[in-house]
This record gives sequence, structure tokens and C-alpha cells, in this order.
Amino acid sequence: MMNEIFTKNLIFSTIDDSKNNVKIIDRIRIYLDIGVNVIVCDNLDSIKAIKKIFQHIIILPSKHITNKNELEFYCSNGIKMVFVEKNTNELKEILNLCKKFNIVPILSISNNSDIAFITTQVHLQNAIIAIDGKNIHDSFILKMQIPPQIKTILKNDIHSLNDAYIATSLGFSGIFCDNILDIGAGKFINLLYLAFKSAKNDTFYYKLYSRLAKDSKIINVYLGEKNISIDEIIRLCEIDIDIISFDFNNTNIKYLKNILKTINIINKNILKIGIVQDDKKLFHIQRNFQNNGLLDALEIADLKMFQRIKKVTFAFYLKGSIPVMITQKEKLL
Repeated sequence: MMNEIFTKNLIFSTIDDSKNNVKIIDRIRIYLDIGVNVIVCDNLDSIKAIKKIFQHIIILPSKHITNKNELEFYCSNGIKMVFVEKNTNELKEILNLCKKFNIVPILSISNNSDIAFITTQVHLQNAIIAIDGKNIHDSFILKMQIPPQIKTILKNDIHSLNDAYIATSLGFSGIFCDNILDIGAGKFINLLYLAFKSAKNDTFYYKLYSRLAKDSKIINVYLGEKNISIDEIIRLCEIDIDIISFDFNNTNIKYLKNILKTINIINKNILKIGIVQDDKKLFHIQRNFQNNGLLDALEIADLKMFQRIKKVTFAFYLKGSIPVMITQKEKLL
């Protein structure tokens, strides 16, 4: 069980255990059919009813256990994954028992002081860390401060494929999606797994949030509807900036391509963004640049166009959705 959990993408969804068991079993079948592989449930009668029919299903009680007696109780009822209260005096003993009983422990964190606690624990190699920041963006920043060998899941509920894409590209191994039946069910799950697969080879968000974890503000230089000289670009690359954003409108595309190649040669650490207006021809050009390593991501300025992108297989974001990105409008040269 533990090896299986540690090698797959996990999709968590909470079941409403206030309903009767017949309705719960029907809902479980739907969840399993569409690809949900961890069910969050607290009611013991519901858990027993579910386990009677679906013996191999992973059920996670939402209650955080604080002592070994609670762990033994869950173990006796076939539970193989539990939340563990990180501040309990019995933490080390509980984690050792989890290993003995082949139970996966999950510890929740929500702030920087929790990060300090996690990084000083040497017995967490068999535990999963659930990150539950004040918002999803905050959780992404917290993720970048955790050693990569520690398995993490995003506890903030996702609301879009883009959330899942970013989470996977940052190295999260699982996501919570309680509203999965409201946002597309099976069709959404199929697109979700496509996003998982594509995100694993994308480094844009990893680079972006790694910088945000070290500095709450990053400098994004916006180059508007004009051609900038190669000499200006060379000087710009020598300044301590993080991102250069390019508006493709009224710009010589061939010349812009040479500019982007120059940046790649001089300073590969600078992230390059293409600003997308509602122009299909320019969008296809920008996607081609992105596929060939000339652009790292696309900034979608138009909400309707952002919503039309159904398959999330590349890095893009809606303008203004990354709140700590500072646009440096002044001329820096």
C-alpha cells in the first residue's frame, strides 16, 4: 500500500457522510469511475460500509490523531492513511507505529514556523506533508521551502486545471478537489491527468516560486509595442531582474525571435513571458516560441480567452493572478 501511494498522483475528495450508506456507496462508485483514489470520510459506519464493498479503497479520516490508541483504532478498521497532529507528544512513536502497520501518516502545515518544524524532523521519510496555506498561492511558496525528498500534497481545494498544472510542476504528489463533480467530473479528470503529465516537464513555475520563496517581490520588466535594440537587451540582462514580458503587437516577430535567443545566450535565469491578446495568429506564434524554449510562459490578458483554454498542457496564467509580481514600468537602461 505505502509503495503504491508514494509512486502515484493522488486525487483526494471528501464524501458527505451525513447521507445514508446507499447514497454514499453510489457516490463512491462515481468517484472511483472518474479516477479519485483517496476518499476523505469520518463516519465509522460509513467507512465500514465502504470497505465492505471496496476492500482496496484508500480512506482518509479528516480527524488528526494525537495518540497511538487512536492510530490502533483506525488500524483495526482497515484505515491505511491518517492525519497526524504534528504537535502531539507522541509524534515519533505514532510515526514508528505507522511504519510498522504500513499506514501512511499525513502532517498538515500552514505557515513558515511549520516549515522550520518539518525541516528539523529526521523521521519523516515515510510521511506525507499536506500544505494548507492561507490561499493556494501561499501554499505554492511554502512548498518551495520543503526539501524535495519529502512527499507533499496540496490541501487547498483546487478550482481549475491550471491550479493542478502548477501544483504538479512544483512537485506536489497529490491534490484535494472536493468540488470535482461540479466542475466536470470524468471529463475534468481526463484533462487533469493530461495536465499532470504535461506539467512534469515544465520548469517555469518551479523557477518562479523558488524565487518568490526567497523574496516576496520579483521584478518583471514590461517591453511594450516597440522594438528594443540588441545593445539595450544586453544591458538589461546585466541588471538584477527576474522576468521580461513581451507584447507581440506591432512588433517585428523575426527581430523579436533574435532578441529572445540573445537573452537565452546571455542570461538563462531571466524568465521570458509572452503577453497574449485575443489574437489567434499571435497566440500560435507565441506557443511555437514557447515550445522551442524562447518563451517560458504566456500571460493571458483577456479573461474570456483564458477561459477558452480547455487543455492545460503549457505554462500560462491570467494577468494579475500572481499578486506579488511587480511590473517595473520605468526604463531601467
